[in-house]
Amino acid sequence: MRPNSAHQALTRLERWQRARSGDFRLVTQNIDTLHEQAGSEALIKVHGSADRVRCPRPGCENGAPRGSIARSAVDFAPFLALPSLEALPRCPLCGEILRPHVLFFDEYYDEHGDYRFAEVRSLAGSAEMAIFAGTSFSVGVTDLLVEAVAARGKPMFSIDPHADPPRVRVPLTPIREPAETLLPRVGEILERG
Repeated sequence: MRPNSAHQALTRLERWQRARSGDFRLVTQNIDTLHEQAGSEALIKVHGSADRVRCPRPGCENGAPRGSIARSAVDFAPFLALPSLEALPRCPLCGEILRPHVLFFDEYYDEHGDYRFAEVRSLAGSAEMAIFAGTSFSVGVTDLLVEAVAARGKPMFSIDPHADPPRVRVPLTPIREPAETLLPRVGEILERG
């Protein structure tokens, strides 16, 4: 997979904002590496990243709350050649079977430092504007952001051609266009400025 025009436009928006000494954070639920490939730097991946694995054993340095291993540093060839429990990659420190470094449904945002949820909480309390692109508004991080930004009366926009944003005290303005179309246009307008 490759970054699409929305990923690239978000990178342009980040650079535009930073060139004006403004603050910009991209908080994503996506676990792929498309934002990084597009060049995003101010990125918070609250659901982890598919390019990393970690040990599930409590107390292991390669596990929560701070450790992980680059997926590229793990040899998956034996498992791919002959899938079996015995061939699964194991933690080089303790021998436990490695797991993806992503947030599972029965886990919490603050279980691993890489999810940077404390930073997201702080951003939610200080953001001057929030733009949601292509989210279903069905996970905790969007609830947190919507409620915190709404409580402060700051503008919020939802870019999605199909989804209805949640109703909150402060309007969450729906923009019914694909992010891949709208965000590049916004970037061009800002850059012309």
